[in-house]
Amino acid sequence: MNSLSSINNAAFPAFRSENFYAICCHKLQALQNLIGSIVQPIFDQFYLLYDSIYAKNGVTGKREFWLIPNWLETLIGNLSYPFVCYAYGPQSIDQEKIALVTKVFSRLVTVARKYQGSNFEYEIRIIESNVPNAFALPGGKIGITTALIERFETMIKNIQADNKGTYPKEWKKLKIEDLIAATLGHEIIHAAAGHGRRSIESLLFIHICILIIQILCSFLSSNDRNERSSKHPLFKIIHFLISQIQKSNAIQHMILKPLSEGLLDLYMLMNSRKNEYEADYYGIHHIYEAYFHVLGGSAIAQVFVEMGFDFHRSLSFLNYFKELFSTHPLPRNRLQKNNETAKEIFEKNGHYQKSYQK
Repeated sequence: MNSLSSINNAAFPAFRSENFYAICCHKLQALQNLIGSIVQPIFDQFYLLYDSIYAKNGVTGKREFWLIPNWLETLIGNLSYPFVCYAYGPQSIDQEKIALVTKVFSRLVTVARKYQGSNFEYEIRIIESNVPNAFALPGGKIGITTALIERFETMIKNIQADNKGTYPKEWKKLKIEDLIAATLGHEIIHAAAGHGRRSIESLLFIHICILIIQILCSFLSSNDRNERSSKHPLFKIIHFLISQIQKSNAIQHMILKPLSEGLLDLYMLMNSRKNEYEADYYGIHHIYEAYFHVLGGSAIAQVFVEMGFDFHRSLSFLNYFKELFSTHPLPRNRLQKNNETAKEIFEKNGHYQKSYQK
């Protein structure tokens, strides 16, 4: 019996569950690797496409549709930058202002590098102009006029000389660098958050929708659809309205065209004001990270209040219409929002400005 058992064991090795389990695991692992080698590259490409079209905004952290790629955004900024600067005036040769702005700008750009998807070649130009303004173009191209810098210098002098409590006591700590930082930080956020790109995309989207509506109207009003429209009351009404509009030049040019253009303008202005509030909010957080005083954002809003872009105090309903048809919120609204943002930072950190160490 023992000899027979030994022969069988030698000829047919005993079945062991451990060996079978190991073989199955090995085969499954091999199959998994094979499927992974095929599926993973496809999945990676789809995710890359998803992440480029429905990308995460590096400033806000929210996902949004990006139809214009970064390289095209940069190209648009590079091409338009010289012409926009030229429209304001020549580049400043005031070395003191250039050194001041460049120093502030370099600190802000260092912080801006953390924004995902906005690795632009940031550039600043100081423009000799009597118009107090600053602007940002797609791709990180930024400009500021000497007139605005001079307004800031006057504001700082007024704050320091204030003995009547016109300005908050905390503003006494502000320097000209803080106001310039608040302005440039605001403009950097415009570029990093893709506000210029989003405006272009909104225009493209609206015009595509208008084109689709025009095609649909032509389709519904075509002669070969008359039979269908007679059978369906809704189609009959739509066909009648469209045919009347197409026949009447007066309706098209005196009513529909101005109405559509007006609605488009209001939509773009609404988006513009939304972008301004967003640039204010994140811009103040930006200058805090760059070791500037966050109340600089409130001070520049006060500058524009004193320039006359203010409320009609006795006619509050006019304020609504004034802001409705403006690209920017009213300065006193921005002042209130900027004060709230500065208060939020103070309550979180216990101070308005980090201690700066070179």
